[in-house]
Amino acid sequence: MNLDIGMIREVGLLGAIAILAFKLYVSKDVQQNAQNDLLVQNLMESNKKKDELLERTVSNFEKTMDSIVKKLEDIDKKIG
Repeated sequence: MNLDIGMIREVGLLGAIAILAFKLYVSKDVQQNAQNDLLVQNLMESNKKKDELLERTVSNFEKTMDSIVKKLEDIDKKIG
């Protein structure tokens, strides 16, 4: 992104500055897109971990409820 004599001769000083400004804008846009992509990737990874935690929690809850039901059924058999 250098301002060289050939560029100034072709498009003039104002044109050369405009070209450099546009290149800088595009460069910043590409950088912002890369940051956004990284953010989305991190969010997806975080959501995946949360989903895994939720699945384990539900599984543990189901096991606990099954155990409680079995104990209640055993108590009912002893009483009845």
